Amino acid sequence: MAELARTFNNLALAYRRTGHYREAKSSQRQGVDILEKLTKQHPDDVDFRLALAIAYRGFYPFASRGSDRRERDQVRTAGIDILERLVDEFPKVPDYQFELCETLITNFSSRESLGDRRGQIKRGLALASTLMQEHPGVPRSRVLMADALRELARAQTSELAEQWYV
Repeated sequence: MAELARTFNNLALAYRRTGHYREAKSSQRQGVDILEKLTKQHPDDVDFRLALAIAYRGFYPFASRGSDRRERDQVRTAGIDILERLVDEFPKVPDYQFELCETLITNFSSRESLGDRRGQIKRGLALASTLMQEHPGVPRSRVLMADALRELARAQTSELAEQWYV
């Protein structure tokens, strides 16, 4: 079942890259549904939990476009919650911290308040900074730091634009 979920998630990525957004959303949703069932059946399986958090991150762009704010917020916070628990349970496993950092940096939409976006990005930036210090030889730590800085600059630019044009 986990391989089927991974297949749906990979198919969603292919659909998204080729502009087939409805099919991408459907495939991503199917992958999430399978992983939600697997994590309920096997709540101690760390691999299923991590896969579900990553699947939520992949599904978030679709959920954020919809009009259902509850679904959008649930998808964003569910993935972050899973990753935060994994980081707490396994503080010496940096992969979970890397995944949490990436999710914090990327999972927000233009529909959210700038303060909420900026706060989440700053959390990701702080984690990216820590990861760079603790794992200086891991290129992903530098990439996450650059991504966090870019997203923070975008949020601040949006805030300035709102002040000028309101």
